[in-house]
Parts: sequence; C-alpha cells; structure tokens
Amino acid sequence: MELTVGANMVRPRSNDSREETAQPGIVNAGLLLVGAIMGLVASIGLLEAELNHLRNPAAVLECDVNPLIGCGSSLMSKQAHIFGIPNSLLGTILFTAIAVVALLSLLRAHIPMLAWWALALGALAGCGFVLWFLYLSATLFHALCPFCLIVWSGTLIVASVAVPQAVNACRRWSIHLKGNAIARYTGLIAVALHLLIILIVTVTMRDQIGVLL
Repeated sequence: MELTVGANMVRPRSNDSREETAQPGIVNAGLLLVGAIMGLVASIGLLEAELNHLRNPAAVLECDVNPLIGCGSSLMSKQAHIFGIPNSLLGTILFTAIAVVALLSLLRAHIPMLAWWALALGALAGCGFVLWFLYLSATLFHALCPFCLIVWSGTLIVASVAVPQAVNACRRWSIHLKGNAIARYTGLIAVALHLLIILIVTVTMRDQIGVLL
C-alpha cells in the first residue's frame, strides 16, 4: 500500500497484485482439473504396470492390447526413464501439483501470475515431450502405450488452458488482450491439438493400423 499525497489530503493507492492477475473462469478451471486428473490417473497406472513387471517379468502386460496399442516395447526403455526414474513417477508428481492449482482456481483462490507462467512453460515442455515420445512410438517402439495416450491427452488439455491463462495474466501489457481472446476458445484449442495428434498417428503408424483393419 502506498500513500499519494495531495495538497490537502493523503489518499491510499493499492498495489495489490490480485488486481493485476486475471483468474480463469469456472469452465477453464474445470478443464484444467480434468486434464490433471487424466494425467495423474494414467501416470499412476503406468507406474503400477512397471512395478508389476519388475515383480513378475514373465507376466503378460495388461497394457499390451494389439499390434498398435501396447506398452511392452517402451515400458522399460531408457526413454521412459529420462532422469533415471520412471517418467510415470515424475508425471504423478507434476499432475498432482496441477490438480492442486486447478482446485484452488475452482475455489476462486488467487493464483499469482508467476505460477501461471510456470504452469504454462511446464505445459509447453510437456507438449514437446508428447511430440518426442510420439516420434519414438512411431519409429522405435512401433506401438502406442495406452497410458501414454491418456497422459498426452491430459497434457494437451492442460496446455490449452494454462498458456492462454498465463498470457491473460499479464495485465500490465497489452498482450493480455490476446490472451483473453484465446482463453475463450480453450475447448476448440484442445480439440485441434487432439486432431493434430490423431493425424500424425494416422500418417506415421499406418502399417500398424492396417494390420488391425
């Protein structure tokens, strides 16, 4: 709180950061929570599949469904343990944090601008990971992990909410106007990203799809 001194009066002027950070609407906060829960549940499922495999390596993996959908070729790969730990464990931690942010938003709690930017940057990094692992699935593993598909979907939903929200949070710059406009079309952005992934899968894994047909 600052004091603005006039000729005959002292008037307080608020510097409350709450006035500078727009919060998402109920729908977008709900979408963020849905994406976080999807990623969290799938990450836990993938982690459980790996633990079961370690306990009984000879057992058939439940996630191996058909020539197109399966996790056996990627489950124990080094690409699935980028930092020396299962990617699924990292996903469990990160999606839990995102779910907390989403719940706070639904409860209309104030989320600082820096938190939205951190979430947006993390979501963009997650989208990069989705594209990278999709490339590996098509060229190295030759199969799509079902748990990974759900994680990818959750990541795309989170990104479609977090990135426009981070831009919209920058009320000090005119850029927030663009962010506000983009935030109105969060659902369409999420659908467009999913259609893009489906198109890439259709083109790059047509041989596996052909076997099923």
